[in-house]
Amino acid sequence: MNSQNFKKKYYYDLEKFLEPCDFPTDPEDKIEKVKLLMIKLKPTNNKCCLTLAVNEEYQESVYEIAHDWFDTHNPFEGGFIVYQIKLVIKFYSKDLLPVIISHPCHCNLSQFSELEQQIIIKYLKRWGLIEEY
Repeated sequence: MNSQNFKKKYYYDLEKFLEPCDFPTDPEDKIEKVKLLMIKLKPTNNKCCLTLAVNEEYQESVYEIAHDWFDTHNPFEGGFIVYQIKLVIKFYSKDLLPVIISHPCHCNLSQFSELEQQIIIKYLKRWGLIEEY
């Protein structure tokens, strides 16, 4: 990819984060793990928002926390849309790429090097989170 590819506009589909999802990667990219650290939900009436976040070392997921805290009123079970997420891509080298995506078309891609952007875009496409427009 050349640097002009990063001037493209993208639409981000975050609805898949209403339930836990996997982040498959290729061994040649030397990614140790990918973790969802934060999710911001908005009710369909758009009157407020709810943010759930964990640090990178925390073992439980935001989904487990929501289940424990909200039980039968779990926001992942209806009435909310996913407004923003923060993923961290952790490499075996211990480098971290904190990727913040906001619905519908904002991402912090510009803060990364061209190589890092290539990796991020590759996986956002693979994970079904990104569409060009």
